[in-house]
Amino acid sequence: LIVAGVTSDNASAVTNPSGFTPTDSLPLGGGVNYEGAMAYAVQTTATATDPAWTWANGLTSTGCTKVAAFVP
Repeated sequence: LIVAGVTSDNASAVTNPSGFTPTDSLPLGGGVNYEGAMAYAVQTTATATDPAWTWANGLTSTGCTKVAAFVP
């Protein structure tokens, strides 16, 4: 199980990485919260993955992402 999350300080709609299933997202709330999203992928065979998040307004926003792998 691969879990990926992203947050941004000024992004419009975030698009989840290819092959990942989105779990939830939170829109930017000016002065209240940053935008964020999470997604997961289930791998039947362990392979390297590099989830690429995209923003509707391009890469003009500062973002941070984290990835975690869970092995049964």
